[in-house]
Amino acid sequence: YASVLQQRFVEALGRHDREGFEQAAERFLALIGDLDTVLATRGEFLLGRWLRDARAMGTTPAESDLYEQNARNLITTWGNKECRIADYACRQWSGMMSGYYAPRWERFFEAIRAAGYTMDEAAYKAFAASSKEWEWQWTLGHESYPTEPSGDEIEACKAVHARYRAEMQCEEFLDNRDFTPTAGKELI
Repeated sequence: YASVLQQRFVEALGRHDREGFEQAAERFLALIGDLDTVLATRGEFLLGRWLRDARAMGTTPAESDLYEQNARNLITTWGNKECRIADYACRQWSGMMSGYYAPRWERFFEAIRAAGYTMDEAAYKAFAASSKEWEWQWTLGHESYPTEPSGDEIEACKAVHARYRAEMQCEEFLDNRDFTPTAGKELI
């Protein structure tokens, strides 16, 4: 569904439809937040555990900081600030959604607004450069994230399903799936 929303805000920009862009951008960010909530219900999807475990391998504070930076780097910039394979090890974990991906998308939406709801090559290059810096600074950070699950996974999934079910039944969504509408029907 995130892909459908992304297509909506790109298409709205192409039509110079600020209201359509804002609606799709707002919905996109809400979806990221909802995904973070669902992921937070499961221990194996917690960024906090990844970072905690990396820090625990250090024998000195400096070594713990280095191991945390390496752990953050592996799931984001994958090298250094100039690396071209960023997001190679993309993780859809609670903490990554709210602490990395959502702020990065918010920065993108702000850049679109600042550029007058367009994104010419110069504006894009400026945004890309500032994003690389922001992403690199995130790898150097020490924000903490939960290490214990929160919420009930079934209830969280039900809430997200209820929130998006009608939208995901629309023709636009169904046309963008990588499978046929009848595939897996027997499982429903």
